[in-house]
Amino acid sequence: MYENVYEYDSVVVGGTYEALSRAYHDGIPIVIPSLQEYCSLSKDKVMKEQILNYIIVNLGFRSLVLFPGKVSGVSFNEEANLEIATKKNNLFLLKANTFLVYSDINVDGLQKYFVPSKPIEYDVYDFFSLTVRPNNSFLDNDDSVSFPEERFVNQIVIRKQENLQLKVYCYSEINENEMNEHEYSTISSRFVVLEALNAKVLKKYQQNDCVGQRPFLRLKVEERECIQKTFRHYKDTDKIKFFNF
Repeated sequence: MYENVYEYDSVVVGGTYEALSRAYHDGIPIVIPSLQEYCSLSKDKVMKEQILNYIIVNLGFRSLVLFPGKVSGVSFNEEANLEIATKKNNLFLLKANTFLVYSDINVDGLQKYFVPSKPIEYDVYDFFSLTVRPNNSFLDNDDSVSFPEERFVNQIVIRKQENLQLKVYCYSEINENEMNEHEYSTISSRFVVLEALNAKVLKKYQQNDCVGQRPFLRLKVEERECIQKTFRHYKDTDKIKFFNF
């Protein structure tokens, strides 16, 4: 059934900053089901990515990354050992005295250790390109609109690029149930953002006693980033220890 069986004292499971740091500092082999993403608007994104790249390269030199770039699926079996599926459809088994689990993203077989809790929450960033006709003068760089009491579209920020093109992002707080039920999408966020920006532009137009053609806004969906900020809660066993949940 398995191509090979490997045995270790301890194995780190996860692709978070904390998981990689634990493997790096303690010299423990690590399985990376997927790397944790950081929002492109985060001030420390570049710094964290540079540190992560250094750690990953260092772990690679020390042969501590197991199946580097080959993992397609990870699952704990009934004996609490780790099954690794590769992109070439090969299956391997990892046995360890202790598994240190830092993330459940793309990790199966953890249901029996699950402790019911509140739905998982996400920070969601929707990115748009904005065109204002006849010109962009009605919107300022880093102009923002906030909705403190709202979770869907909590904040809208406008940024002018060097080529004077306008980029817009909106921030929302979404839980797992809302995301699974498709209560909030890029289409619905686009509607809210466009409505808010139209009101802002129209107000400036009227305040400046402008005449002629009213500004026309066109908002185009570019991408969405979903950053998981809370995790499921799990109960430790003698063999599997959970961190940052």
